[in-house]
Amino acid sequence: MTVLKALKKMFGKSEAEPLAPVPSAPVPTPGSRHDGQQPGRPAPVASQKKPAVTPPEQAKPAEAAPEPAPQPKAPRRERAPKPPVTPWKLEDFVVEPQEGKTRFHDFKLAPELMHAIQDLGFPYCTPIQAEVLGFTLAGKDAIGRAQTGTGKTAAFLISIITQLLQTPPPKERYMGEPRALIIAPTRELVVQIAKDAADLTKYTGLNVMTFVGGMDFDKQLKHLEARHCDILVATPGRLLDFNQRGDVHLDMVEVMVLDEADRMLDM
Repeated sequence: MTVLKALKKMFGKSEAEPLAPVPSAPVPTPGSRHDGQQPGRPAPVASQKKPAVTPPEQAKPAEAAPEPAPQPKAPRRERAPKPPVTPWKLEDFVVEPQEGKTRFHDFKLAPELMHAIQDLGFPYCTPIQAEVLGFTLAGKDAIGRAQTGTGKTAAFLISIITQLLQTPPPKERYMGEPRALIIAPTRELVVQIAKDAADLTKYTGLNVMTFVGGMDFDKQLKHLEARHCDILVATPGRLLDFNQRGDVHLDMVEVMVLDEADRMLDM
C-alpha cells in the first residue's frame, strides 16, 4: 500500500492537473482597432478582380524571306566531238564472185543504192532478183512470180530507184505528182513495201509516201502537201479517194508496179 501511494503521489499530479490552455489568436470584433480599419467603418467586401484584357496585337506584315544566295553554276559539260564521217566508197562493199550467184555489183547500180544494199546485208541477188533486174534495168517490163520471202519487193524497188536516179525530175514540179506508183491490195502489204523502200532510198534523197485506208486522211494529205512525192505506195481505195478529190495527179508517173497482181485483178 505504501508503494502504491508513493506511485500515485509521483504520477497523479500530472494526471490531475489540467493542461494549461494554449493561447489562441484573438478574434477581432467589428469596430475594434485590431482589424486594421478605422472604428465605425464597415470592412470592405473583397471583390474578385477581372483579369486585364490586353488588346490583340496588330498583325505584322509578313516579312519576305531573304533570297537565297546564288549558287555557283556547275561547269558546263562539253559535248564530245562527233567522229568524222568517212565518205562511203563502193570499194568498201567487197563481195567476191561465186559461181552460180549474181552480185549486185554486176548491175552497175548507183553508189547511194549500193550503200543501202550493204547496210541491209544483201551480198548476192536471189534468183528472182537476178532474173527480173536483167530486164527492168534495161527499161523493159517484167512479170515475176515467186514464193513469199524470195526478194520480189527488193527486185522492183531497185528497178524503180535506179530509174528515178537516172532520170532527173522535171523543172516544173508540183506537190501530189508521184514519179513512181506501187499499188498493193492490203494496208499491211503497203506499209511493208514502204518500209523497204525507205531503207533502200535513205542515201538517195528520194521521198516515199503511203496512202492506206483506216488511217487519218487529213494527216496523209498534210504529208502529201509538205514535200514532193517520188515513190507513192497505196491501196486502190485510198488512191481513188485522193485522185477524185484532185489531191493526187498521176500524169507524171514514170514507173508503175502492181504487187500481188493476181489479187489485184480479182478486186
